[in-house]
Amino acid sequence: MHVWRIVFLPHNTTLLIQPMDQGAIAAFKAYYLCHTFDQLIRGNDGEGKPTIRQFWRDYNILMCINNIGESWPEVTQACMSGVWEKLWPECVNDLKGFKDVVPAMKKDILGQESRF
Repeated sequence: MHVWRIVFLPHNTTLLIQPMDQGAIAAFKAYYLCHTFDQLIRGNDGEGKPTIRQFWRDYNILMCINNIGESWPEVTQACMSGVWEKLWPECVNDLKGFKDVVPAMKKDILGQESRF
């Protein structure tokens, strides 16, 4: 027989216990808003252009998906590393450590110090 236990988390703790909320999602939202407002500004910069209200009425799922596609690649590896660094430091790679890792790998493979 299984005994199930339900534990409720305190209110407003998501940001403290979920690292993606702390940085990556915030960065993504900022890039997404930047792309969306860029479309809004480009669409309203001249005569005969739609109003801000009309822009939001015409804003659709396809435009949203396109903005997501443009925004997510802008979330950098440095941002992701910063998000996970405190929670799981072993998974963080800042790409500066390759100079230290490569000689160690060569030593493991060859069983001795390598000169190349």
